[in-house]
Amino acid sequence: MLEMLKELEKLNKYSIESKLLGCEKYAQRLMKPDTLDLSIIATGDGVTPTELEVFSLFSIIFDSGSNTPLDTKTFSELITKIRSYWHPKLNDAIEDGDYAEKFMMICGLTQFAVQGNIIQRLYRYNYFFHFINKNIN
Repeated sequence: MLEMLKELEKLNKYSIESKLLGCEKYAQRLMKPDTLDLSIIATGDGVTPTELEVFSLFSIIFDSGSNTPLDTKTFSELITKIRSYWHPKLNDAIEDGDYAEKFMMICGLTQFAVQGNIIQRLYRYNYFFHFINKNIN
């Protein structure tokens, strides 16, 4: 478990239904019939799809079968923890000068086709299909 996200273990206290309903509530605010409403995110009034996906992942990982409903305050606090998380490898990427490339890969990894723009998808797929290192070709 990454130390900065350790507080997400608090999700054990809440029911899986209430955690996923919280995700659905905020996801509905973000989506238009054909795209993601970036104005909500830009004004700071919304939770990004990536933050919701991380929250839902940890909600499933930390499911103890509790029946306690998740309250809005706790949801907001945990989303803020996710939003504030900074992986130490990103500091290395800044020092190496390839932060922009790594950031573009990370921020677009989990988006559905309807949520992203074509340039980001093309960049991501180009990277995936042309990636080569000592383990993968």
